[in-house]
Amino acid sequence: MTNLAQLAVPEGVRQQVHRRWPAVGPAWSAVVVDELHELLAEHHATHPQVMPARYGLVVSADTPTGPLVFRSTPDPDGGHQATVSRALAKLGVSPRLHQVRTTDIGIWTVMDRVTPGIPLGDLTEPPTPGAIVEMLQPLADQPAPDADLPSIFHWLRGRLTDDHLNDLPRGRSVAPLPERSQAIILLDELAQSHIPSLCHGDASPWNILTKHRDHLSLIDPRGTSGELAYDVAIAVSKLDTNTFQSAIAFLSKELRVDLDRIYSWVSVAKAARV
Repeated sequence: MTNLAQLAVPEGVRQQVHRRWPAVGPAWSAVVVDELHELLAEHHATHPQVMPARYGLVVSADTPTGPLVFRSTPDPDGGHQATVSRALAKLGVSPRLHQVRTTDIGIWTVMDRVTPGIPLGDLTEPPTPGAIVEMLQPLADQPAPDADLPSIFHWLRGRLTDDHLNDLPRGRSVAPLPERSQAIILLDELAQSHIPSLCHGDASPWNILTKHRDHLSLIDPRGTSGELAYDVAIAVSKLDTNTFQSAIAFLSKELRVDLDRIYSWVSVAKAARV
């Protein structure tokens, strides 16, 4: 449990934020804790606890209406992420969003806390493929919630063409140029029949939380338009090789998403080091 006076941006998060957004990161770090105190007081929150995060300050706290999560990031796309979060919450696949507050150097979101909230990446026994279907099914045939959302295609192309990409998974390096070039060809082919739709954009095991054994919740969307096939690809791409092919075939059938399209997205995401 964290005392109010001890609340601080974890050093690892501070370094990551400053490295990724050098123009606004230091200013964000200087004021974000004061902003947090204001929000905690506004919601009559007690027992705040800093939660693990990469690019923002995330704090859970008890309130008279139930446990909430307070999240701040200086990400310039934070407004888009809030737009997608709101759309996902309305479908019941993400926590209910209570508040969005935009500041000069960042954005706050306040939402229900998922309990027990264990990420899929920390589970010793994965959920059934049916639970992933239940989580993603409501996204099928949903339009993009805002026509101004950036596209997942643009974001991935930027990663595939960046020879000095520094936002990489731990232990990974930039993919070789031939692999990235082939992925760009696949991306162009996918774009030919793409219809911008509601998309979480980052349905990795660390952004899928458990409500109970077979009921899952999505958090921290990318803030782009995209398509369901991409979310399926990301959701299964981290599975071990023994379950990958059977899971991808099951999700393709149950969600009525073209199997070859999912495999193409898996290849693009791998080359882009998603």
